[in-house]
Amino acid sequence: MSAFMTAGLAFLIGVAFFFRTKDRSQQNDEARISVEELNQRIARHDSLIILDLRHPLDVLAAPQLISGAIPVKPDELDAQVANIPRDAEVVLYCTCPNEETSLSVRGQLVERGFQHVKVLSGGLPAWKRERLPLEQLYPELEKQLRQKTAGN
Repeated sequence: MSAFMTAGLAFLIGVAFFFRTKDRSQQNDEARISVEELNQRIARHDSLIILDLRHPLDVLAAPQLISGAIPVKPDELDAQVANIPRDAEVVLYCTCPNEETSLSVRGQLVERGFQHVKVLSGGLPAWKRERLPLEQLYPELEKQLRQKTAGN
């Protein structure tokens, strides 16, 4: 009887684990937006707030943004999102493997009452792989560097 109860309990735990994992996977899918969809929404001029969550050193190394994105340091989130309406559509991206920073910030925003927050699947690296448009963060600096390079 004890072995039967142990097997039954193990089975129930396995079923519960399966449904919990399935639910998390479905929530993660709902929490993401593809590169293609975001590009289409930008092209349609949909009302989106796009937050670039990269570390400042990553931004310096590649000073480009997805068009209209706002650079936000994750540790300064409260100050940066104070003026964003809770019902705004927000898209987050970073360069972390598996969108770790974006998913973490998404959780924080949802806890703060934001209703429509999505994470860009693959982050900025996926956007770049598709060769989609980027905005130069420091266009004047880029112009100066190009002029110097052309002059040599």
